[in-house]
Amino acid sequence: MKQRKYTVTIIVLLINMLFWIRLLALYISRFATGGEAVYIVIAVLLFLDMAAYGVLASGLRREVKFLKILLIPFLIVNAILSVTDDIGFWDIAALLLNLAAILTFFLERRKLKQISPD
Repeated sequence: MKQRKYTVTIIVLLINMLFWIRLLALYISRFATGGEAVYIVIAVLLFLDMAAYGVLASGLRREVKFLKILLIPFLIVNAILSVTDDIGFWDIAALLLNLAAILTFFLERRKLKQISPD
């Protein structure tokens, strides 16, 4: 039976994706009804962030090296961006989810290297 790699990290990334889906829905329901261009741009950026989590989770599952390399910089940038403005509940939640994904990735990578050092 083939061992699944980075299972916990993939789950954390998918939870992060669900978090961004929820945040996008909240944003659209509260702010995007004004029709101003800035609201549309923010909604598109939220959607792209959510989609990136899904793509990275899928890439990690399929062991796509390019996406695996992009994962940590993406998570670090998202963690930094979550604390660059007014910090509220959603910012702290995003920060913790990104930190959890980074931590699980490194822990699982270390475990995989101990099992089969290449």
